[in-house]
Formats: sequence, C-alpha cells, structure tokens
Amino acid sequence: MRNLAIAGGLILAAAVPASAQSQSCQGFLTGSYIYDEGSAVVNTDWSPTWFQICNVKTTWKGITPDICLSWLAKVDAAVTHGKNVRFYYQGNKISACNQIPSYVDAPAPNYVMLLPQDWP
Repeated sequence: MRNLAIAGGLILAAAVPASAQSQSCQGFLTGSYIYDEGSAVVNTDWSPTWFQICNVKTTWKGITPDICLSWLAKVDAAVTHGKNVRFYYQGNKISACNQIPSYVDAPAPNYVMLLPQDWP
C-alpha cells in the first residue's frame, strides 16, 4: 500500500510542470487609484509599472467586486499607514515580482495580505 502511495505521488509530481512556480510579492505600495470604469490599479516598490489587481464594478479575471472592495480596504490601509502588503500569485501567473505586466495585462493575484509593521 505504501509503495502504491509513493508511486501515485511520483505520478502526480510528474504531471505538474516544473515552471508552475508560485510567487509571493511583498513590500510597500507607493500608490493606488480607481478608474471610472472600476479598475483598481496599484504601484509597488517591487514592480516598475502600475498594474491592475481587480475591478470594483465587474468580475475581472475571476475576482468579484466584493473581493476587490475588501482588497482595496487593505490597499488603502497600507498606503495610509505605511504598512507592507503581500500579493500572492499561484502557479505560473508571473515569473518574478518585478516582471508583472502593466495595467490590465497583469494577472489577478490570488490574495492580498496586509502585514504588520514589524513583519520580516
């Protein structure tokens, strides 16, 4: 039975491409804004471009407006209070945090986390 479980794990591991690396991008937000059509856009200290994270009016790349509004509460708190945030991208959505495509071409993060001031 144990050999069967190990073999099953090896088959599953072989089925996941090696390029399916998740990225956790952490740092400070240097700004944010909302377009009149609802796009929520941020600028961070880890990416050289402004990029969209969600839309407050319509579902964008699987992120619903209610999730977007909760993320914006964290974004606004981070900007206002100078706190770190973490954006997590599951799978191979991005190859590196400093290579997130700009504006609407950016992938949606899987979560947005507000971190305490003393977070490493």
